[in-house]
Amino acid sequence: MGVFNLGSPASSRRASFPVVPRTRSVADTPTHPGGERPAGADRRSFLGMGAGILLAAAGSVGFGTTAARAGDPVPGGAPPFRHALSVSPFTEKVLSQTALSDATMSARSPLDLQRLYNGHGANEVYARIATRRFVADGDTESGFERGLQRAGLAAQLGMPFNPELMLSAIYGDTFTYQVPPDFTDYPEIAAQQTRPWTSLPLEQMADLIGQYATAVAAQIVGTGARISYWDLGNEVDHGIAGVTPQPIVAPGGAAPYAPPDAVDPEIGTMSMARLTAMPETDQIAWCQRHLWPYTARLLAAAREGVRKVIPDARFSTHTALPPSSDFALAYWSCMRDNGYLPDVIGTSYYPNIFFSAPMDLNTFQETFTRVSTAFDRKIFIAEFAAAYGPGSAFPTPSPPYLETEADQYRFTTDLVRWGLESGVLQGIRWWAPDYVTNPQWAPASLFRAGSNGVATATPAMDAVATALVGR
Repeated sequence: MGVFNLGSPASSRRASFPVVPRTRSVADTPTHPGGERPAGADRRSFLGMGAGILLAAAGSVGFGTTAARAGDPVPGGAPPFRHALSVSPFTEKVLSQTALSDATMSARSPLDLQRLYNGHGANEVYARIATRRFVADGDTESGFERGLQRAGLAAQLGMPFNPELMLSAIYGDTFTYQVPPDFTDYPEIAAQQTRPWTSLPLEQMADLIGQYATAVAAQIVGTGARISYWDLGNEVDHGIAGVTPQPIVAPGGAAPYAPPDAVDPEIGTMSMARLTAMPETDQIAWCQRHLWPYTARLLAAAREGVRKVIPDARFSTHTALPPSSDFALAYWSCMRDNGYLPDVIGTSYYPNIFFSAPMDLNTFQETFTRVSTAFDRKIFIAEFAAAYGPGSAFPTPSPPYLETEADQYRFTTDLVRWGLESGVLQGIRWWAPDYVTNPQWAPASLFRAGSNGVATATPAMDAVATALVGR
């Protein structure tokens, strides 16, 4: 989701597609912005924004002596525990309105903010990347130009970089519209697409996505960044790349929905509102027949495209928080059986956000222990936030935790300690930790607004580092 809408050396082989040149250095990054729910609201339009996120950089702590398996650290790759506290798609907009401080240093640029996070144990930089070069949406920018800037920032700081390839022209998630890709900025790929995207058969979609993944991977590697994991898709439990039912709400700037009839004519007859209202067993059965096998095929195509640049690349994909462990097991079983099981299984986890069915910490632990065991994969919490105060986005606490700064810290520490002791978690990414300038999201950020133009960090800034040191 957005905040609602809300290394291994590269092989010598490079994509044959023209690489769009970078036009700005990291130092030149601009500081201006490029189910049921309330009517007209979704996770992005609710905040009037686009696609956000966060991850980051420095320090490493071991998992202990659990047996090696997919998702464990590899030499030169990701750190043993991914404390993915990072600059986000909101950072430039936030810093145009306020400085961010931890009482030791004050950040007024993305570089300084990442350094601030590194002082609290961050060890990975993240970027969400659309197929278009520039994707300004409200307070965010998620085009691949910004992604390349983030890769350059990671290289400058000597940190692993985690790119998320959305495989969509602009932002999309499981509750809005998984928008089709737009290859306008990759002319040699676009020239091969002679019909509208959703009129293409699956095989042609997969071929074009594979070519795109090769091209964008070559661009990212060209920045000198060391890639930890490649994230493919964003909350892809109900489709990807335009192969999805009718959306409840489309993100701003999205083209009107068109059914992917050449893939499966049943998809366009289904709406997300009707699908998610079905009994869970019926929803699973429909997705197994008409949706998830195609999602797996497209994700596998992107994986193979990246591997043409980095043969030993490692991958992660995350869904929204599943309604149950049975749903998660069915989803990942179908992905595996149709050719795609990533090295790390990801999930979003917002314990008390308004648009998601609540899941307390005990239920989360039980659910993802089952998933981790079933697929022999570690779990990465790709999007996480716990609120330190109530608000329209976070209306109720997640018992026994209260919406206070103390319990924002305690919930996070308890979650990470469990993940380390059980061996289930590979890492955690606080979503939009800097987005204190948005009133709806501010309680879920890691800062408190100040009256002097400087927002100060909450104690939870140190929660993950504390859990790691305690180990």
